[in-house]
Amino acid sequence: MYRLLVMLTIIVACVELHAQDIIIKRDGKEIPSKVLEISSTEIRYKDFDFISGPTRVLPISQVVVILYENGKREVFSSKDEAVKEQPEYNDKASFLVGAGVGNSYGLPGIRFQFNTAKEDRFGFHAGIGLFPKIDFIVAAGVKYYVFKDVYLNAQFGTLGYNQRSFIGISSIYTTIEALYGPSLLIGGDWAWDISQSFGLGINAGLGMSYEVSARQEFVPAIDLGVIFKFY
Repeated sequence: MYRLLVMLTIIVACVELHAQDIIIKRDGKEIPSKVLEISSTEIRYKDFDFISGPTRVLPISQVVVILYENGKREVFSSKDEAVKEQPEYNDKASFLVGAGVGNSYGLPGIRFQFNTAKEDRFGFHAGIGLFPKIDFIVAAGVKYYVFKDVYLNAQFGTLGYNQRSFIGISSIYTTIEALYGPSLLIGGDWAWDISQSFGLGINAGLGMSYEVSARQEFVPAIDLGVIFKFY
């Protein structure tokens, strides 16, 4: 029974210790507390061991960092401005609209793409564009970002057209058929953040396609365009 009481006491003490905010001043002093409010110039808090007591006020200029009970931290610069730990914009899921030429676009065309958060590293895209003699081409695929904005792109779509001529009794007949096949490209989506919700950049990719519908041969694959990124 005694051991059980000791263990319960230790557990409660550890929980209480973990539940407190720690204000660390520039002189090295640590203040166990419960932070109530932070303004541009001061911090209002309660002493952790006297929550029902008066509200304390501390100038931000005297504070270097606050360690919150949930593990987050807030660092204060020497200019009294809070610098919070936040993920960079380009680490979040995003939606891209691209305009350009190539296997993913057409001549020219547009492409729509959804990117998962950077830790997942995937992008899913589909495009449609103009193409001589067959009106338009379509393509869809998956990108895997192997390093930051550099990707491997596996897609399937229209690769071009094949024109055949037949000599009849009194005339020459011409047929045009669209060519299809898979493509594998390596490239990059390089976008620069203009704001927290918008970025602007370029897309470029180079690789090979394999035409499966008629010629059954390898052909070069290329993408080049401008991208608009929305978070």
